[in-house]
Amino acid sequence: MKNAYLEPLLEMIESVNKQVESEFKHLSEAQLNWKPNPKSWSVAENLSHIMTTNRQYDKIFSAALSGNLTSNFWQKIPGFPSLFGNMLKKGVHPDTPRKLKTAAAFEPTSSDLSANIVKEFIKQQKSLSETLEKLDAADHTKIVSSPIADMIVYSLQDAITIIVTHEQRHVNQARQVMEMAEFPK
Repeated sequence: MKNAYLEPLLEMIESVNKQVESEFKHLSEAQLNWKPNPKSWSVAENLSHIMTTNRQYDKIFSAALSGNLTSNFWQKIPGFPSLFGNMLKKGVHPDTPRKLKTAAAFEPTSSDLSANIVKEFIKQQKSLSETLEKLDAADHTKIVSSPIADMIVYSLQDAITIIVTHEQRHVNQARQVMEMAEFPK
């Protein structure tokens, strides 16, 4: 691969797929949708959130593949993209204990999700892996805007790193829900 950093990220996607399949595939719809309180997310909502977030990047990745990335004022401010990129990479990293409030555009699609969420998740993950392999040919130093705000800017490399590490963070959260004593057996 031209962009060597992609290899471990593709491996991380595969690891996430295996974790989701082995840990959540056997859960019933009621178990997938169970949550300890109305402000917490269920296993299914964590998976939905990952899928919703990743879909928000489809346009960015398509533009990068076609060479049609557009730039704005914020992308041209020296140091600004790396500031946001580093901040977001740290914020969504699986080892970061602090919870972050998600933007409305990244909220789970529903709080009552079908048991098919696991299959849908794996399917989307395979598509993401294929897209990232194609993106290897793109210029990963190009600056992109976040799907939620033009002033939140970072490199294509940071965008890819953010969404992949973000996945592990939410799979860990889903696992924590399942490990709660009150979780329905």
